[in-house]
Amino acid sequence: MEYNGVNLRHELKYYIPHADYIAMRGRIAAFMRPDENGAGGYRVRSLYFDDAAFTDMWEKEAGIERRSKNRIRVYNASPALIRFERKIKVDSYIGKQTAKLSPEELDLILRGDTSFLLRTPDKTLHRFYADHKLKRLRPAVIVDYWREAFTQKQGNVRVTFDSDLVAAVGDWNLFSDAGLTRYAAYPPQMLTMEIKFDGFLPDAVKRLTRPYTARRSEISKYVMCLRALKREALYSKGF
Repeated sequence: MEYNGVNLRHELKYYIPHADYIAMRGRIAAFMRPDENGAGGYRVRSLYFDDAAFTDMWEKEAGIERRSKNRIRVYNASPALIRFERKIKVDSYIGKQTAKLSPEELDLILRGDTSFLLRTPDKTLHRFYADHKLKRLRPAVIVDYWREAFTQKQGNVRVTFDSDLVAAVGDWNLFSDAGLTRYAAYPPQMLTMEIKFDGFLPDAVKRLTRPYTARRSEISKYVMCLRALKREALYSKGF
């Protein structure tokens, strides 16, 4: 399915206890291939942008059927691959528009200078420039977690387990913890499982990924991290 030229996929999310993860991981690892980004897992760190009223968060909380979020993401704290991502939600489907950034371009964005985005040929970055200016976007929170992923060609399925979710604020450092204050956003022994696929989810994967104690949930790591900051009284207004 496509929406404005963006390929949309199904996404199922579950908030699960560690015991369910251990049981399912063994079954899934025997049937599906480890993600090419790293067997055993890798660190994901994303800087989310929002306006002063945290509109993106409130749209998620309100269940708005068509919405988007802007973020910059790195893996294993490496500057070798920096990606801007615009995540799109359309009813029960999700999609992403991505564009690569250099460390120098990231630095400009963090200083509030996005004018160079219009000089690139990438329409995704043009859209970010428009959102940044019109909505007065600003860094909201760093979302940091450990991901283990498995894939299968049939159905273009991707199953991920995300643990050790941390909310961070401060110098917006994507490559180290220097200048950041970090707060745990998951209760102990809890994590999320996400299942993404195209047209259908094979029956074998359905059986492998059926949690013992959890139900499907509309989980947002972005919202969970903002809530963690609110608990620490870092943001007392806006949400």
